[in-house]
Amino acid sequence: MVALINKSDRKRSYIWLFAFLNRIEKPLTAFFVTLGLMLVAIAQSHAHTIEPIAESQQIAVAPQSSLVSQHAENGVYLYGQSEQPFEMGSEYLVFEVVEDQVVGGFYMPNSSFDCFYGEVQSGQLNLNIISAYDEEVYPYSIALSSDDAIAGSEPQATPLQLVGFHQLDSLSDLDQQILNTCRADMV
Repeated sequence: MVALINKSDRKRSYIWLFAFLNRIEKPLTAFFVTLGLMLVAIAQSHAHTIEPIAESQQIAVAPQSSLVSQHAENGVYLYGQSEQPFEMGSEYLVFEVVEDQVVGGFYMPNSSFDCFYGEVQSGQLNLNIISAYDEEVYPYSIALSSDDAIAGSEPQATPLQLVGFHQLDSLSDLDQQILNTCRADMV
């Protein structure tokens, strides 16, 4: 049988609960804020998948006339959506270019990463991303800025400048580990 609580008992329960919460407000608030931040980080790490680009989506491409002679300079590159390394919620990519062929990985701090391979061509970085979750391959392109490219008949190697990303100066141990893992996966 269900016991009914009368209004005065319910009111006393609310008053007691309110007094109790006031006594533990700061520790409880800190606990719930910490818990909330942890849940957001977990949700972001599990929600991060790179979807294929729909044909209807437009990607900014630099004008073709300035790209006639653009070739990527060989080397290792690190780019981020943020100018600061390892910023939560920002996406980063680390990759190596050898004769316009690209191998590397996308990652978010405290999350999994997806390897990719592709090439630099016609003012964009054309990638094939291998999903860490289902190992499906998705095409993806990133536009290249051509500020340093000079039109002409002789090819010039220039550092890559990705539209929407900031180039970062040095690789962390994590960046190097992701790059090494993705290189090994492509062999």
